[in-house]
Amino acid sequence: MDPAFDSAAFKLPLNTLSQPVLSQFGFHLIEITSRKGNKAKGRHILIPIEVAGEHRDKLDAEADSLERLAADHADPVALDTAARALKLPIGRSGPVQEGTKVQLGRLVVPDAGVWAFQAKPGATSPVIESTVAYYVFRLDSLQPDGVPPLAQIRAAVEYTARNDKKLAAGRKLAQEYLKRVQSGTSLADAAAAIKVPNQEFGPFSRINPPLTNPVVVGTAFGLDSGQTSGLLDTKDGIYVVQTLQHTKADSAKFVKELDEYRGRMINLARQERVRSYLSALREAAKVVDDRKKVLRSATAGQQT
Repeated sequence: MDPAFDSAAFKLPLNTLSQPVLSQFGFHLIEITSRKGNKAKGRHILIPIEVAGEHRDKLDAEADSLERLAADHADPVALDTAARALKLPIGRSGPVQEGTKVQLGRLVVPDAGVWAFQAKPGATSPVIESTVAYYVFRLDSLQPDGVPPLAQIRAAVEYTARNDKKLAAGRKLAQEYLKRVQSGTSLADAAAAIKVPNQEFGPFSRINPPLTNPVVVGTAFGLDSGQTSGLLDTKDGIYVVQTLQHTKADSAKFVKELDEYRGRMINLARQERVRSYLSALREAAKVVDDRKKVLRSATAGQQT
């Protein structure tokens, strides 16, 4: 998911409509109905940002210039020339296999992959329009299918092999750590014995955890007080979690205090809007230092 949407989805109180959340797709109004571990269920309304008026006319004119200067050229220099003339950035996509789509970050450009395998190296594409931008692609290289020679991918192979060895060593160390914990050694003592980090966190809620790893957070809230997890093999590390104390959510108490909670959230939202408004005023304000004139006028008045 888009980072802004993802962050909101895992921080919003359940069954509460969010303030507008801006992502690369537009503004979202989000309501999350349930959440467990790294999964969230809900719904949202997307309000896309549409270009209109004079800005739209300017954008269409730039697209026409881009098409005239860079699109459908056999000379690879055309793309660089057009970028300099129109002051546009040049990016680079990763390798694309036939039958797949070109992806730029989280954005997918469907037609670019189809065009690339019908073009010759050095050629530029027609102007390709997506929901967020106009693109012209240049085909820099084309490799035949099959297994590439080792010399061509040696660096990637060595990197993958080193990472696999590190991961295997890490898992072996994690198994030793878990064995010590299961035999009765405390997490802190087991960590000190094999020289791995150990952290203890104070009370926290599910929507405001000290760690961002959803597997770890979800596991912590799935354990009862005093329970210890097994190995949590995640993308950013291997964890063992022990829940020191777990206060279960009290839905009856929440309903009872809902009006008070809602009032606090409204006040926080108002304060944030005031801060944003003042910040915008400071950025837009033109401050002129006339203290010298004021002092001069005051001095002249005293002399008179």
